[in-house]
Amino acid sequence: QLGFGGVVYFADDDNAYDVRLFNEFRAVDKVGLVPTGFTGVGVYQRCEVDEASGKIVGMLSNWEDGRKYPVDMAGFAFAAFMLHKKRVRFDPGWRPGRLEPNFLDALLTSNRMRGLKKSMGVMQALAGNCSAILVWHVASIGTGKVYCPMADKLCGLIVNSTL
Repeated sequence: QLGFGGVVYFADDDNAYDVRLFNEFRAVDKVGLVPTGFTGVGVYQRCEVDEASGKIVGMLSNWEDGRKYPVDMAGFAFAAFMLHKKRVRFDPGWRPGRLEPNFLDALLTSNRMRGLKKSMGVMQALAGNCSAILVWHVASIGTGKVYCPMADKLCGLIVNSTL
């Protein structure tokens, strides 16, 4: 019998990771969110958390553009069992920039977590309630643009602080 324990995370070669990120994933029940630094035009994107309840109430991103879940691929991990109920996959018809929100929507819908309010309720804010950046985009494929030109100063500043 196959088990479905574990967590799925889409690591990418154009990101830099703090090793503490992977310990955060141990707490994932269904979907865990972490802030991502240097996301396109923004300095970061992250979930917005109600301090009193610790629940996710929204997403903060410089690029929302109608995306239901404006989150980077490096900004979420999910429990492997969620793939068991329905085969969730990346659709070749999804436009670039829509892979993450479309995948999350398919994943949550297939597990009967429809609706933004209900799905936000099952997502967990990791990394100090989404206040510590532990993963950064360091390059954008195809552009050669590096988002961390002053790696020692800028990345070090963000690594050692919270938002």
